[in-house]
Amino acid sequence: MSIPRYHLYTYPDVMAVKGEPVLLDDRTDTIINPLMIVDFLSKSTKNYDRGDKFDYYRDRFLSF
Repeated sequence: MSIPRYHLYTYPDVMAVKGEPVLLDDRTDTIINPLMIVDFLSKSTKNYDRGDKFDYYRDRFLSF
């Protein structure tokens, strides 16, 4: 998923899309119209997932 404000790409563990996926430019790995995203926490990533990554996701969805 593209987070344009931060020039960042993130890849959630699970993503749901309503209708057809809309891809970023000519990329085949970056959907820009997710309806729902899910990240599973692990010991090694939970601080990032609950902190900065959550903030990036929130910023992405609140910017619409």
